[in-house]
This record gives sequence, structure tokens and C-alpha cells, in this order.
Amino acid sequence: MKINLSFRPSKRWQSQKLFAFTLIYLVTCLPSFAQQKYTISGSISDATNGEELIGASVLVKELGTGGITNVYGFYSVTIAEGEYNLMISYVGYEPILKTITLNQSITLNIELQPQSTALEEVV
Repeated sequence: MKINLSFRPSKRWQSQKLFAFTLIYLVTCLPSFAQQKYTISGSISDATNGEELIGASVLVKELGTGGITNVYGFYSVTIAEGEYNLMISYVGYEPILKTITLNQSITLNIELQPQSTALEEVV
């Protein structure tokens, strides 16, 4: 008795497989090509003396992403076009929430105000 263990997919099965692969490719890859990406960049400095702030954070709240400033106080974030809320913060300074509409690359220089806290005398 001879048993044939070779499997030859039918032409219909092969065309369904090709169609499914093409559909998955179109659904996952084409939306990324449709969105234009732009860059928000600039510097963050102290409002009182103009000194650049190293390690200040820039957070895009809707995306949960962002960046921090380098040793020159410079930051750069590239995201898809749209409307976003940016949270700019640094330890010891008042945070700033800025709403931007991103439809082109922009330069956004920020000056942060020092946070004043009054401490009571410890007895």
C-alpha cells in the first residue's frame, strides 16, 4: 500500500492566501504613508537670566511621547500633523501647558519661570 504524503495547495487556496497577505499589508502600511510628520523644535531657558535648561522635558500628552533638552537647552520632537497639548517642565520651575496645531515644522522657544515656594520656620 502506497500513501501519498505530499501536499499541493490548490490554485484557489494560493490566490486566497495572496489576497489575505495583500489586504493585511494595505491595512497596516498605507495609513503610515498617509500621515505627514512635522518637527517641533526650539530651546528652553530660564526667564530670569536666559540660561538654557539642561534636561527639561517636553511631553506630547496625547501620544505619551516627547523628549528632553540637551546640554544647549535644545529639544526636537517629530510627530504626525494634528492638534496637541505640550507639557514643558523642569524641576524648580512652573510647568507650561501649550496647545499647538501642527501642520508644518515649527520652532518653539520657551522661557520657564522659577517656582517660588515659601517655607515656614521650623521650631
